[in-house]
Amino acid sequence: MKMILHVLALSIFATSAFAHATLQLSTPANGAVLQSVPPEVALIFTGKIRLTRVEVYLDGKKNEDIALDALKGFAANIALPLTDLGPGTYELDWRALGTDGHAMTGGVSFTVK
Repeated sequence: MKMILHVLALSIFATSAFAHATLQLSTPANGAVLQSVPPEVALIFTGKIRLTRVEVYLDGKKNEDIALDALKGFAANIALPLTDLGPGTYELDWRALGTDGHAMTGGVSFTVK
């Protein structure tokens, strides 16, 4: 009986651990070097999330928050408009909620020559 409870507890933990969405891909790719500022940044997650905040930094200095009013509900593919702030290293730091209520954070960084 003890063994069955142990296996059941581990399976519940494993199921919840795999339920969290993660950033699978971004365009531009993390670490990319570009010749010009892209009009948007695409984020593709392994599951649906809802962005709650996106901050844009240029060369380590916070420049703006991206307005998320147009994003309704949960999605796995998200396109964010990007303001051309000139050359430098852009970093987009994001916060989100998964469909299970799990809070997540992450970021994407690229350089514009």
